[in-house]
Formats: sequence, C-alpha cells, structure tokens
Amino acid sequence: MAHKKGDLNQQFKQIWLRFNANIGALWIFSHEIARLAGDWDKQLVHKMAEEIADLFGDDLAEVEKDISEFIPSADTLEVEPDYRENASAREIIEAFQSGEFKQRALHWLYENPNKGFQLLDVMNSAFEQPPANGIILRRSVLVSLVGFLELLVQDLYTVYYASKDAASEDSLAKKAKGGGWKNRLEFFNTLGVDVGLFGSTLDEIVEIAQRRNLIVHKDGVIDRGYLDNVSPSYVQAKGFVAGQRLLVPTAYLERALEMVHFLGAALHQLCWRSWCNAPHKKADDLYHALIFSALRHERYPMVVLLNNFADHLSLGKDARLASWVNHAIAQREMNQKAEVQQMITLLKRSRPNWKIKIAIAALSDDDANTRLLLKRAGEQNKLRNISKDWPLFKPLFGQAWFENAFKVEQNPPRRKQR
Repeated sequence: MAHKKGDLNQQFKQIWLRFNANIGALWIFSHEIARLAGDWDKQLVHKMAEEIADLFGDDLAEVEKDISEFIPSADTLEVEPDYRENASAREIIEAFQSGEFKQRALHWLYENPNKGFQLLDVMNSAFEQPPANGIILRRSVLVSLVGFLELLVQDLYTVYYASKDAASEDSLAKKAKGGGWKNRLEFFNTLGVDVGLFGSTLDEIVEIAQRRNLIVHKDGVIDRGYLDNVSPSYVQAKGFVAGQRLLVPTAYLERALEMVHFLGAALHQLCWRSWCNAPHKKADDLYHALIFSALRHERYPMVVLLNNFADHLSLGKDARLASWVNHAIAQREMNQKAEVQQMITLLKRSRPNWKIKIAIAALSDDDANTRLLLKRAGEQNKLRNISKDWPLFKPLFGQAWFENAFKVEQNPPRRKQR
C-alpha cells in the first residue's frame, strides 16, 4: 500500500478497513465453511461404515464407532493421535501382521469372490478422499490469519516512515521484520508505541505464528524452532514434544481469531494515536464500531478485551461511555452479575445523557423505567439515534410495548418558513 504524507487519519482508516474486512471474512469462513466441512466428514465416515457393514454383515453403529476411533476429532484434539498408543489400533496392526489373519483373509475372498472388488473400492475411496476436510480448512484459515496480521504490521511500518518523509524503511525495521514475530512486534517500542501494554498477549500471538510456520513448512510437525520460540510454560502445560503433529481444533482457531483481531485493533489504535496529533474522533468511532460488531456477533470475551484495553487509548467521553455499556452487556450475557452491577455504578457516576440513562435502566432489568425513558425519547424525536437491534435490548425483543415504541412514526422537526 503506497502512502503519501498528508491526511494520516485517512491512511489509518484505510489500513483498518482492509485488516478488519480480512479478519471478518475469516470469522465467516471458520464458522460456516469449516462447520459444513465437518458435517461432510461425518457423512463420509457414515457412508464408509455402511459399505463395510454391508460387506461383512456387521452392525452399522459398531462399525462407525470403530472407524471414528482412527479419525482425530477436529473439535477437540490439538495433537494428531499416535495410533501406536491406541490399544485398539495396536490389536488390529498385530492382527494384520499375523499369519492367521492372512489365512482368514484368503478364506473370506474364496467364500466371497464378488465382494473382493467392493472391499478394494471402499479402501480406495478412504485414501482418495479421507474425512479430513474440516482439519485442512482450519489449517488454511490459520495460515491466512497470520498473513493478514503480517500485512497490517507492514502497513503500519510504511505509514510511520511515510509520515517522517523517509524514502523507505530503515535498516532496523528491515532487521526486525526478518527476526521473528516477537522482534516485529517489539520494534514498535522504537517507534514510540508501548507494546508492553499487551502483556502475555504477545506470547500468545507468537505461538499462533509459530504454529502457522509449522503447518506451512513442516506439515505441522513440532521442531526445535517451535519449542525455542514459544513460551516454555505453554509448551509444558500442553505437553508438546518434538515430532508431534499439531492440529488446529475449532476452539483453538476461534481463540486465535479473537486474539489476532484484538491485537491488530489495539496496535492500530496505539499507532494512530501516537503518530497523529490531530483529534482522534475517527479513531474513537472505529474502535467503538468494532466493539459493537463483536457484541452483535456474540463474541463476548473479545468485547471485554477491547473495553479493558480502552483504558490505554484515552477515548472521548461518548465513546468511553458506549464501550462501558457494551462491556456490561457482554458481562450480562456471560451471566457475570456482580461485574454488571459494578459497570452500572460506574455509568451512574458519569453524568449520563439520555442514551446512557436508557442503558442503565435496561441493564438493571428496570422495564418500567426503560419503557418510560424510551417513550420520552420518542416524544422528543430521539429514537432515530438509537438502534432497536442493539443487544442492550435483547431481553425485551418480542415484547409488544418495546416493538411498538420503535414503530411509532416520529414527527420530524418542522422546517422554519422563510
């Protein structure tokens, strides 16, 4: 992306829109496409079990269960199973290696000459299209995720040097880019951005990037480079050792998406506010929009992360109050009642405007006051400035009085006669 010195606000906005759109697409892909792939894998297993059960006259449910033992659960396992440690697998391997099995197989073929080709077809189909679509797609999403973060970091480097009238990045920046993810991120300290604010998040990002490297270069097999670069406490807690093949289960991928999206947003905001001396209303608006989007998509832990980090961003009062409200909504949805009450107390002390008063009433489950405040706002033609679909009102969705409050046609202010 080429940058010219000038409107840094516009440059930062464009950088953010690209990164956010890329990550948003991965959220959709991971939730929808990978889920469908998992369903397709289950269909493949079921079809294979049907054919084998038909060939040998076995119980379908038992055959499907046996096959599933040899297929890693993409939703739970981080390490590809070692079948040598599986008692059932060892028993089958030993049986295949025994002379008795060979004799039984030849006898079966003699008794069932027409089924031999059917068995061969089943085995061929298993190797040609193994039930691993979900595993492969999740690995692909992780690779793209780290690539998009890399693009963001490059864009931020570029806009920094462009703002300083530098023809290109200096040698220190180029060295940082080639020195691994920890160096790339810590180099922002040199540019006036305190990445120490991220704490242990940096270690998590480094592990995500290192896992991506294993997938691209080592087919996921843990090597010395991974063990040397990832936090020792993480490796120890997981029990990872060299030679194991790492997978990308659903829970891990969703956490990786959440952390990369959060770090990208927070890093972008820190750079914007550190390198641009103009008022930061545009930055406030984009940050608030991200929190609202995360809330609307029910990514509640990410809402909490973003709101907590807002303490380091010096948001304007309106944006800060809105982030507190959205934080409280996320806590309500996670059933954190004590934390919600703390946020309500904080909001009450903020000299709340009419929107915040409505939010306080809704968060307090005070339907009567919420109804009164909405009615009053409607009479003053203010409801056009508030969304009926705001997750704040989720407990009220479907209630007649609430739906009607937003259906009433408001009379627009009359234009003065000339």
